[in-house]
Amino acid sequence: MSSITDEDQFYNFWRALGPKPQTTLRCFERGEIFTLHDSDAILVARDYFQNASMIKHFQTGRTSLPYIIIKKSDTEFLRHFLLRRQYRIEIYSGSTRTGRDNDWVLKLKASPGNLTQLEGVFSFDDLVTESTGLTSISVKWWNDQLHVALAFCEKDCRRLVIGEFIDSMHLANLETALVQLNSRECLVPTGFLGAPTATDGKTKPAPKLADSTLTEHLAMIFDRAGILVTELDKKDFTQPDVLQDLNYLLRRSNPNVTAMENKVRDCQQGLACLGAIIKFLDLKADESNAAAFSLHLFNLDNFVRLDSAATRALHLLPGPDDRHRYQSVFGVLNNCRTPQGQRLLSQWLRQPLTDINKIGTVIF
Repeated sequence: MSSITDEDQFYNFWRALGPKPQTTLRCFERGEIFTLHDSDAILVARDYFQNASMIKHFQTGRTSLPYIIIKKSDTEFLRHFLLRRQYRIEIYSGSTRTGRDNDWVLKLKASPGNLTQLEGVFSFDDLVTESTGLTSISVKWWNDQLHVALAFCEKDCRRLVIGEFIDSMHLANLETALVQLNSRECLVPTGFLGAPTATDGKTKPAPKLADSTLTEHLAMIFDRAGILVTELDKKDFTQPDVLQDLNYLLRRSNPNVTAMENKVRDCQQGLACLGAIIKFLDLKADESNAAAFSLHLFNLDNFVRLDSAATRALHLLPGPDDRHRYQSVFGVLNNCRTPQGQRLLSQWLRQPLTDINKIGTVIF
């Protein structure tokens, strides 16, 4: 790869990007190839390709920078890190074939819950079988109780969910909700993992020990569920036009849509979370989203409560390291002919119904 071995300008640009989370991959588009550098190159070579010999080095001054080359047509590694490893992807592009003029720009970025910019760019043939759900949550102390609000969007199915509930310090209800919704990514306000906030005039801040314990439980829940956490500015959770946005997004052919809108008006924190999702996904920018979404109210009592540990212990769903279809209940039962059917089967396994009448409706 002699074309980039003397790219001092590229190295200066790459270094100027600054540090990044370990769960972010930076790819550089050069004509018909991608290059990845430094720790990203080592990770992809060893973790995905399992071939350390593909790692090369180029020298700039006294610095030796590892890199790998991947054909642009080989996008399977992107799907692997996005949906299996829950990583973010950033793709930079130069204005020339090799990017020698240092005119690099961020072409697109994607995360497990936001694949919008990848649509029409890469071919993920089996992407539709994967859940790409995005959740947004808020945790506040309210009258000495822990009040959890959440919103959820599954863009492929055009489905929005809002819910609020009281939880314990262990956040068992929140973990159950995240498992049932099969969220890939969770939006939180900046500093969220530092401590929960208090509602002005109605509550008092929790003790510092409680804050520390709560933070630990939040981190463990996200880790156990394999959910990527994305921090947004707190002002993104105070969208004043959420109801107007809903009026634009919701499908009016549903006779229950007006009644559902009236119900969610009381879920102020849930609406704030939904506003963050709408802005993050930029749903209003796509005209095909107009009058396309359905709205649902989340209720924990409708389903058997399963946390991450129970789901894994029962082998309900395929794990990232499963090599055979029969290693999970889903694999045994999956004779679905369409991706939509596979998603529905996965939903039934994650959300076991408690109402005998509804169970009969599903089965028959």
